[in-house]
Amino acid sequence: RDEILRAARRLASRHGYDGMSIGRIAEQAGVAKSTVMHHFESKQALQAAIVREPYQALADALADASERVSAEDPIAFATRFFEIYATWLAQNPEHARLMLRLQRDDPERTQAGAKRYWRRISRDVLQAMAAGQAAGQIDSDLDLRLFLFHRCNGALHFYATLDLQRHWISAGRPLSAAEASARFQSEFLREIGVRLRG
Repeated sequence: RDEILRAARRLASRHGYDGMSIGRIAEQAGVAKSTVMHHFESKQALQAAIVREPYQALADALADASERVSAEDPIAFATRFFEIYATWLAQNPEHARLMLRLQRDDPERTQAGAKRYWRRISRDVLQAMAAGQAAGQIDSDLDLRLFLFHRCNGALHFYATLDLQRHWISAGRPLSAAEASARFQSEFLREIGVRLRG
């Protein structure tokens, strides 16, 4: 099942949903078509799973972090949120490419997915940042939703195009994916901390 999902995500991120046939998925996963259909009753069920399951994994990671970082320190809480999000994208670049591809190819499905999954994922960090604004700990001029959207989308674009970024940010020597990711995360989190404080 995991191999089938990986193959489907890889194909969808490169060719869109139209390029994700059951036959191609089976071939990429090294299984028979009947095995794909055993695990997923239809192509639509498979499409839903390749989006839903990674979002659930991200939601679980963020929920775990929110238990360990107090919302009473909203800047630390928000920074931890962005750190987990960027780390998750670094570990799942295929999913980053898929999300970017869907934003471009299927804005309606992307909007529906955002309502279904992202609202729940972002709720705690938005509440913590709003409390931080009310307490004077976070810049009162900051548009929280726009800030969250902009930073998350920036990380998404970076990891969806990681191979290109590795060469772009290097000083002559191509960076490894891990080096590029470490550099990006350091700057990304520093900028977030500065902007939250105003």
